[in-house]
Amino acid sequence: MTISEILNYLDEKGVYGCAWEDGPAICVSIGGDWKHEHLRMDCLMRQIGYDLYTEEVTESDGGDWYESTHTYLPHDIYSRVDEFRKLFEV
Repeated sequence: MTISEILNYLDEKGVYGCAWEDGPAICVSIGGDWKHEHLRMDCLMRQIGYDLYTEEVTESDGGDWYESTHTYLPHDIYSRVDEFRKLFEV
C-alpha cells in the first residue's frame, strides 16, 4: 500500500493522523486516548500487514489522552528484527 492509501484506509476507519514513510517503516503521529485511537490504529495497521515496532510519546496530559508517533514495520521485516539487530551489534 502507498502512504496515501494507508491514510485513506485509516480515515475511512475513523482514525486520523499524520503519516510518512521512513524506509520500509510507516510512521503515524496521532493524538487520543490509548484505547480508542492508539490501540485501534495498531489493530488496523496489523490488518493491512504492519506490526508496531516502536511508540514514542510526544505529549501527555497525565491521563488517558496523549500524542505519540507509532512506527510500523511490514510483517516480513518485523518478524526478522532480532536477526537484523544481531547483525549490527558491536
